[in-house]
Amino acid sequence: MLNLTSAKEYRFDALLAWFLLLVTLIGQIGLLLLEWLGCHILINPTSAYPAEAYGLFMLPASALAFAILGTLINTYRPDNRIGWLSCVYGLLMTWALVAEHSGQCAFEGRLAFSSYRYALWLGELLSPFAFLSLALLPMFFPNGRFLSVGWQRFGIGIIVFTAALLLLRALWPIPMLIGVLDQTPFPKPIALSVPSTTWLDATIGGADFVIVGIFFAGIISLVLRWRQSHGDEPQQMKWLVYHLATAGLLFIAIETIGATVYPAIFDGWFYLVALTIFWLGLPLVFGLAIFKYRLYDVDIIVNRALVYGSLTGLLALIYFGSIIVLQRLFT
Repeated sequence: MLNLTSAKEYRFDALLAWFLLLVTLIGQIGLLLLEWLGCHILINPTSAYPAEAYGLFMLPASALAFAILGTLINTYRPDNRIGWLSCVYGLLMTWALVAEHSGQCAFEGRLAFSSYRYALWLGELLSPFAFLSLALLPMFFPNGRFLSVGWQRFGIGIIVFTAALLLLRALWPIPMLIGVLDQTPFPKPIALSVPSTTWLDATIGGADFVIVGIFFAGIISLVLRWRQSHGDEPQQMKWLVYHLATAGLLFIAIETIGATVYPAIFDGWFYLVALTIFWLGLPLVFGLAIFKYRLYDVDIIVNRALVYGSLTGLLALIYFGSIIVLQRLFT
């Protein structure tokens, strides 16, 4: 009887996951429709910079990739909660983009949509919940369960706290910031009639930092899980660690360099390639690790990356060193 009940539950989970994928696909079609209507939310043909022209395509592409991944996990690995987190991220991010960009397009006068204020508000509500589900993934990786009972209590508590904080922020009477660079303040159509103060506004507005903290807590959980892991789990975690240590650090390095000493790095194709590798590589890495497809190939990849990376660094050092020495000699 228990096996029959479990089979029915897994079948229902799979059907629900495919339904959520269908809703996500409808949202993706809505984004393409907005692009066709001239909103230019996926491709900006007026920009000469690759990242600005095509970079906005990364979020809906990653949302669709995670939605497909979550559907496959819920179908073939229904006991792994990463499937639901992936489905939720894909669904919420897709419809957050639909709401946000349709509202922004109507706000700029390029789309006839009288209820654009509510669309903008809905996009601001859904987007952080999508990033919350994404930030929780390392805490559940790779088996879809918390590391321990203590981590389970901490995780549930912080999820409830963050969700309440995000909901309160959506209803708090502080203006929304709209636009590609979030520069235009706009009053919320749905807000609580309560007095606000500077410190309270800053506290509620800092929910994004809580989400970032949840992500780093998940990384700590991943490190502790590594020390206790056995069997295939170390190999599964190697895929994610390798991706974060290469594509993740490259992405952070580019952002840091561009924000501090060399802003022109954002204007080239290199930045767009780094964005693509990081965002679209995440669902691929999760899929390879969870389904254990060519699981042990990561050792070969890491070894070759170390060898070729060291060789490339040595050649670059010799090249630039030779240039400096020759310049000194000829001077």
